[in-house]
Amino acid sequence: MYGGFRCRKIFGRKRFTLISSFKHLVVYSIQLKNLSFYAFHGIYPEEQVLGTQFLVSIDVQTSIHQKAVALLDTIDYVSIVSIVEHRMKLATPLLETLAADIVEMIALLDNRITLIDITITKKRPPIDAFVGDICVRYKKSYA
Repeated sequence: MYGGFRCRKIFGRKRFTLISSFKHLVVYSIQLKNLSFYAFHGIYPEEQVLGTQFLVSIDVQTSIHQKAVALLDTIDYVSIVSIVEHRMKLATPLLETLAADIVEMIALLDNRITLIDITITKKRPPIDAFVGDICVRYKKSYA
């Protein structure tokens, strides 16, 4: 046997056949894009009082040995949204801290999670003469 294959001699030649018990690994990527929140994250007083719009995008990857046919076969994205909603309500000075906290909470949902990638975008931050958005991206592997 060679890495999931069986070797047999047929008519003096070696033939390799796939062993039926060999399982394929299925990787799913559950992506939530641009979840919108109004929140009060930031280190400056005006951010903590006035607040601003935030967008959160998350990619949760999971590995299983079968095709997902039921909710128990995958990661429930409603649970992910609930975690993000809850954590976004708690004002945090640094987006880096916020991103890491959300990732750690999502990782507790299921031990099949192999990677979580989150991007938090602060829309129109209060910076003089600045036009644009600020993003923090945090990625953690659990493989």
